[in-house]
Amino acid sequence: MASFVWDISTFYAGSLHQLTSVYAEPDNNRPYYLKDIYLLTSNGTFSAGETFALAMSALPQVTLVGRATASATSDTFPRMLPNGWIYELSNEYYENSLDLNVEVLGVPVDVEVDPSDITFRKENKDAAIEKVLSLPSYEP
Repeated sequence: MASFVWDISTFYAGSLHQLTSVYAEPDNNRPYYLKDIYLLTSNGTFSAGETFALAMSALPQVTLVGRATASATSDTFPRMLPNGWIYELSNEYYENSLDLNVEVLGVPVDVEVDPSDITFRKENKDAAIEKVLSLPSYEP
């Protein structure tokens, strides 16, 4: 069964165009992983990593742990100024399955934890990994 992943539109001439809904579904002709997946994210997750987090968040066995992503999913639209300088503007609009603008809010997590928590770092541990290990749903 297909899972809704996101809606994407391009922004051009002052309005949104070409709304496309994206779905993901397993290939039943190939083996696929069905156990729980814990995906660690933070505000350092952007671009392709953020798009991956958005796609994974649509799957029922995936739990996002950490902080919302960086809000940088969109491709850019390059242009050249008369003096030769090149600039790029974000020109896409991503919405998740809750109709939230990922380009503004980032991909939200299911379990909030500060991945840079210094108390864990002092013990050479990772706060997000420790959080996953403490979740009742976690099975090694």
